[in-house]
Amino acid sequence: MLSPRSGTAFAVELRQAARGLSRSPGFAALAIGTLCIGVGINTAMLALMDALLFRPPFHVSEPADVVRVQFRLEEAPEPLLVERTSYPDFLDVKASGAFERVAAYSTGPVSIGYGRDATLADAMLVSRELFNVLRPQPHLGSFLLGAFTLTEGGDRAILSYGLWQRHFGGEPRAVGASLTIDGRAYVVAGVAPRGFQSLSAKPIDVWLPLDHVVDARLQARDWRVDRDSSWLYVVGRRARGTSQRAAEQRATAMLRNRQRELGDDDRPVGVVTTSIVPGRGADRSLESKVSLWLSGVSALVLLI
Repeated sequence: MLSPRSGTAFAVELRQAARGLSRSPGFAALAIGTLCIGVGINTAMLALMDALLFRPPFHVSEPADVVRVQFRLEEAPEPLLVERTSYPDFLDVKASGAFERVAAYSTGPVSIGYGRDATLADAMLVSRELFNVLRPQPHLGSFLLGAFTLTEGGDRAILSYGLWQRHFGGEPRAVGASLTIDGRAYVVAGVAPRGFQSLSAKPIDVWLPLDHVVDARLQARDWRVDRDSSWLYVVGRRARGTSQRAAEQRATAMLRNRQRELGDDDRPVGVVTTSIVPGRGADRSLESKVSLWLSGVSALVLLI
């Protein structure tokens, strides 16, 4: 507690400061305004960094159980951690039983509409398990891309909240409507909740079935058996009671057994799981490291 003497001294200094500011109102207003702007900017930056780096993606249920599945190439001169893998390796991870659910995805541009009215959009090509891994709740419709198999395909699409607003004006009747994507007709199965963009760093406009879209684009089936083409991101949901280390060991054992069967021992590989929170991943990007540094500077400035 302040003593009466210290309280009196503080009151005297406060009155002196008030008189000094009243003699220079312009300077006082400039100083106070500068402080307010500085505090506001730093607070906004810290809030943005918190949302981008330290919080899980929006609308992912039980995010602590969801992990990115990455691959460690144990080759000289030192092991290398890579984020993408081939389709056959994804199938092996899935068959290992190391995870409750596993999904693969890739991203790329697509054309929506046709003729002069066609617009470019960012699409995520996903295996049908993705929404079972992330478990978001649809805004409209469902997240069922169809019970398609590798030879059957499925012409269903899921729209982002933003694309639904732009293309259909927010009409609920959009579910079940037809949409032309890359010259192919799709039926809108559902609309994602506002802010949902899966695990992508940039907003996604539409989700499409992986195997059907890739077949239509490549007009080939080599990607189903090509282990040298790494183009898929993999995400999994750990089963309750399964530790991170146990899941990694089980998936790694499956991949290595398959490599021995194929006589591909020259490419030793291991599975590593990392957090879906960008600032906690084992292989953080340069952008996330710079963002962490900027957030530290902002915190220091705000403290001062």
